[in-house]
Amino acid sequence: MKLKNTSAWPDPFIRRMIRIACQLWEHQVKRIDRVDIRNTGYTKSYSGRAYLDERRFVATIGKDCSFRQVANICIHEVGHLAIYWKEKREGRAKDRRNGKGWGGSEEYI
Repeated sequence: MKLKNTSAWPDPFIRRMIRIACQLWEHQVKRIDRVDIRNTGYTKSYSGRAYLDERRFVATIGKDCSFRQVANICIHEVGHLAIYWKEKREGRAKDRRNGKGWGGSEEYI
């Protein structure tokens, strides 16, 4: 996994957070190609976007975000990648999608 981190959080912390998120979702870290953690000029805002076919995600983290917020965004985006992998690659039933796109609905994750 390639990591590009421009946030105030140290790289080893971000890598560990992603590893823990993968364990929680029963997803292998090697199935994630790249993670971009960006810094935003806003204080406590954060957002993320999973690029399912590219096996990567981008998270934008404010400079005053708490540990819990950083953990939540990493776990949430890894969840999209994990569900996408399970639904599309392992042939899981699609009934959970409820007409949504691949990667799970925001309500489920």
